[in-house]
Amino acid sequence: MLDNAGNLIKEQREVLVHETAHIITLNNTQISSKQAETGYANKSEEFLDRYQKDSYQYSFFQRFWVDIYEEYLSSNDSSEFFNKHETQFVSDYAAVAPEEDIAESFRVFVTCDPPTSESIKDQKVRFFYEYEEFVRWREEIRNAMSK
Repeated sequence: MLDNAGNLIKEQREVLVHETAHIITLNNTQISSKQAETGYANKSEEFLDRYQKDSYQYSFFQRFWVDIYEEYLSSNDSSEFFNKHETQFVSDYAAVAPEEDIAESFRVFVTCDPPTSESIKDQKVRFFYEYEEFVRWREEIRNAMSK
């Protein structure tokens, strides 16, 4: 977990950034009361009903998941789904679920330089630059990680 100097190793820092994204996107200002229901949403509309219309996840899903969600639901294997749509995800874990995709995309947004291609996975990373608060959080996290 810690290197010889007592600092978090890179992988642990990235896990913390990923989990921070879950805190940001799954808090009570983002989810609707329907989020508390158990089970998976069987349609895009059901997924979207779980989030406030002005939430980050709602916007992210509308832009990047609506066209592939039904296929995702019918897929028996997330690695198979990832392999088919590899250019759309920043990591194989991002293909596990829309909530993991936004968290993994945030991790890349924070820990990497801004993307330059027009690929969907780079569009997902650039998504966060559309929000002042994410740009500010990126700077704060990067500054904290460099100490």
